[in-house]
Amino acid sequence: MSRSKAINRDELTDAQIDSQEAQAAAAESRDFYAYSHATLWASNLIDGPASRPANDVVRCGRETLISLGAPHTYVSWLAAYEAIGLLTLGDLAGLR
Repeated sequence: MSRSKAINRDELTDAQIDSQEAQAAAAESRDFYAYSHATLWASNLIDGPASRPANDVVRCGRETLISLGAPHTYVSWLAAYEAIGLLTLGDLAGLR
């Protein structure tokens, strides 16, 4: 899973490990629909969109889609989900 911090796999649940593997497989096969779903799954395993850690997963997933050259449809889907989280957190500056 794309994250800005290193993650110790020993601290992850089986579902979180599965979501990382799903993201990696989807990115490798350039299945951006599956990658988006795996990213949202990974985020929801942490918490709802109104938590910074869960929102960070979505942001990193969106940035990964951009770096993979994904169509804007998938990038904007994650951007919208990220924006919902930032609005819920009251982080208007983060929306810029």
